This record gives sequence, C-alpha cells and structure tokens, in this order.
Amino acid sequence: MIKIFLMLFCLFFFWGSSSAQDEKPFVPKKMNYSTTQAFHITAGYVPKASINALKATFAFNDFFLRRIGAYTSMEKGLNSDFFTNIFGITGSLHKNIYMWGGVEFFTKNGLLNSDISGLDKVRKEFGVGIILIENLLIKGGWSQSVGPTFGAGVRIPI
Repeated sequence: MIKIFLMLFCLFFFWGSSSAQDEKPFVPKKMNYSTTQAFHITAGYVPKASINALKATFAFNDFFLRRIGAYTSMEKGLNSDFFTNIFGITGSLHKNIYMWGGVEFFTKNGLLNSDISGLDKVRKEFGVGIILIENLLIKGGWSQSVGPTFGAGVRIPI
C-alpha cells in the first residue's frame, strides 16, 4: 500500500512540476500612455439658433514632440451666409485626451481683416477631444461668439 501511495505521489509530483515549467508566470502588462501620430476627421454642429451651422474639422495630432499638432475647422450656416475657417493647434494631455484652440484668420471677420477695435468680433475657439473606443472620438468646444460646438469623428493612426 505504501509502495502504491509513494508511486502515485512521485507520479503526481513529477507531472505537476513538468507542466508548471511550461507555463509562464503572470506578468501584468505595462500600461501604454504614449501618444500616436494620427489624422482626426470630424463632423459637427453649431447649435446657436442664429447660426445653425455644420462643422467639418481636419487635424494632424501629435506630430511635434509627440504632443503638439495643428487643425483647421470650417463652419457653414444652414440657413444663413455664416462661414468661418479656423486654424489652430492641438495638444495631447493623455493618449486619449487632447485640447485644441484656434482663431479665424482669412474670412470677413478674420484676424487679418480686422483692425484693433474689431478684435472682439474675431472668432476664437477652444475645446477638448476624447478618443472613446479605438479610433472613434468626440469633441466639445466653446466660442464666445457662437457658444458650444459638438463633433464626432474618426482617428486615423499613421
């Protein structure tokens, strides 16, 4: 009886130790907080009643120092002649969160077409973008002249 018990114990011990060597120990994955260079393309809306505009944005994110990029945004009124073309910069705070801000340069109320007394009419905006799932993103922005803006789009990594 002791021989059978000893044989089973040895068999179990050698089988257990040999199968344990095949498995790798659990090592938690290192979290990746680095940013990735990407294009962001979004479509949005300006809900202010007097403007009621659609918004399209194209951005190059994280191209300089893996944190800073540039964007352009065009807004066209649905029921009015409202049109803006805003240029600005983006800055990543985290791999899934970035901020952006810009100013209108070339249109009739743009920075280059306004004198010093008309600078308060120049369209300026800032906002936050959040990458939700993989390459889907949402944006929310604010401008003193048009109020809140909203957008959603895709992120195309390079």
